[in-house]
Amino acid sequence: MRLTYHQYGFTLLELVLVLFILAILTTTGLTFIENEDSQLRLDESLNKLDLITDALLKERVHRNSTVYAGFVTDNGSVPPDSDLNALTASDTTWSLDTGNEWISYSVITPYYYNIDGVGVTQQLDDTNNPEFNLYKGFRGPYLTAGVDTNGEFRDGWGQQYTVFASAGGHSFDYTFEGDGAAVPNSFFGSEITRSLAEDEWTIAPSALNITINNNSGANDNVNLAVVVFINDAVANEEDRWVTFHFDANETINDGNNFNSAAATWEVNGNTLTAADRVPAGEHLVLLIDGDITGGAIDGVAEIDDSLRFTVFAGAANQPEINLEIQ
Repeated sequence: MRLTYHQYGFTLLELVLVLFILAILTTTGLTFIENEDSQLRLDESLNKLDLITDALLKERVHRNSTVYAGFVTDNGSVPPDSDLNALTASDTTWSLDTGNEWISYSVITPYYYNIDGVGVTQQLDDTNNPEFNLYKGFRGPYLTAGVDTNGEFRDGWGQQYTVFASAGGHSFDYTFEGDGAAVPNSFFGSEITRSLAEDEWTIAPSALNITINNNSGANDNVNLAVVVFINDAVANEEDRWVTFHFDANETINDGNNFNSAAATWEVNGNTLTAADRVPAGEHLVLLIDGDITGGAIDGVAEIDDSLRFTVFAGAANQPEINLEIQ
């Protein structure tokens, strides 16, 4: 009897082919996973840019009215640091209420530059006029979502966001560079930067729309002052206040009015420059009797009218503010 043997197995060529296919599948899978991981990190980093934007300035509608919230409306300026510590309130080198530091959010009685008196900054008398007071100051942290257990706000690759505030304090840039600048460069060819530009949250005083009406029964002339809070690390409380002001330049006859569009604005007794801007948020406007000769405004006799009003983001969005000579 003749026995027949059958050999089972793979030839060398078949084994090489199988290994080649497995290598392709493995490489494809790893590439897919790596790209998917990079995409997830990129999405996280972009979402965190949105969180920074909202922390700086967020607009919403409440009872059919536009309401602003965020760092710039509370403080009248962009964050002071070259990082995000002021938004996360997580670093001990950026502190509050200790010497020459920024002050916390509270009810504050404004200071004004006495434009028709002794030419110095004085505090308003709010004893009988609590409507002069404003809620201002730091009330962070403004960034809470996305902050890690160490209190740090980092991009999807665990890197710090790069922050730059302009010398004039009116613009704020925030950038992420990803993994050693390789990402997002490999996606977009450059780092990704967003900015809060000065015209997105401040306006020139000339953009205000304020009308002074004289229905008092007599001709009169007045001064107008817009009192603005700007938080800063200063020793004296009055140095956190800026007064934008003008006088009517002429007597306003009874029954007539004067609009701020025809005014020559000044700031703290000085000529206005392009760097002098009014931040979005709530401020106090005072209509001051133009006949006073000096001394402090007492909050009663020398103020014809006053109003807390909101400056909106965008020069074209300002509502008309009406004040009455009494």
